[in-house]
Amino acid sequence: MKLWRLLYSRTPPIRDASGAPKPGSIAALERLRIGGIDQTVLLRGHDASAPVLLFLHGGPGGSAMPLAHLFSSKLEERFVVVNWDQRGAGKSYSPDIPRASMTVEQFVQDCVELSEHLCRRFEQKRIFVVGHSWGTELGVLAVQRRPELFRAYVAVAQVVNKARAERISLQFAIEGARRANDLARLERLQKLDPPGYRGRVRDLLFQRKCVARYGGTFRDPALDKALFRKYFESPEYSWRDLRRLKKGSSFSLGALWSQRLDVDLLESAPSLALPVFFLHGRCDRVTPTELVLNYFGRLEAPHKELIWFEHSGHCPLFEEPQRFQEVIIDRLLTGTISPVH
Repeated sequence: MKLWRLLYSRTPPIRDASGAPKPGSIAALERLRIGGIDQTVLLRGHDASAPVLLFLHGGPGGSAMPLAHLFSSKLEERFVVVNWDQRGAGKSYSPDIPRASMTVEQFVQDCVELSEHLCRRFEQKRIFVVGHSWGTELGVLAVQRRPELFRAYVAVAQVVNKARAERISLQFAIEGARRANDLARLERLQKLDPPGYRGRVRDLLFQRKCVARYGGTFRDPALDKALFRKYFESPEYSWRDLRRLKKGSSFSLGALWSQRLDVDLLESAPSLALPVFFLHGRCDRVTPTELVLNYFGRLEAPHKELIWFEHSGHCPLFEEPQRFQEVIIDRLLTGTISPVH
């Protein structure tokens, strides 16, 4: 890697077979005023008139933008893919963001405002939305509030019940430490107090690291470090952006975690008024499979499907990126979804 590349950020043009920028394509990093603050979106597509697909990253505060090329290069051939650094995340982090504005309600408003903008910008009545992890909480709430803005909802690692999920995740980590005879981690894990961890985000992060260590985040735990290196290779992120990403992740988790402890979509979102697709890793112990199965079985929607990723944990988009893209293209563009003119 050339270190000078980290001095600035850009997104490369989409090129045709001759290597020239492809006519009618779009490749842009843009700053938008959303919810009263500047936020950044990455827009990429071979055809700027194609359907828009908005991706909602996990976290909170965990941008997927630097890794977009790993899971969206094929999607860009069929959609205008929009990666959005949410309020307080990555390129959209600023120390000037009022902590009081970091509420779930504000994020839903931001998502709706951005979706309205994308409909106007690309002259489309509705767009597709894909959420990952925390992005599925946001996605469900936005779709529930304004279903007329969206053509379909794709959930990757759907959050269901935060309190139950945290207890299941912690138990998985404890069992992993016990199997590994990792007595120091085991002792610390057994002292944790989910789901709130008594307000100590560092305890939550320790639990997450242990879940990852024992294969509950990525089926192959080595992928964690491999992805970390990819952040430094992304043309969309400079060194300054990487620093923002780290600061924004800490800021966002600290501001939002306690607000999310009572999330129970079985009660608050028992139905959605549009087609729904759940993409779920068989080995996921962050958003546990048993909770997702229960929610999927009880969810009412005009059309719903649960698609398993047998070789994935919490992140099928990174663990099985080719199949992830193939499934989205197949489900959203082959007739299951009614066309919008």
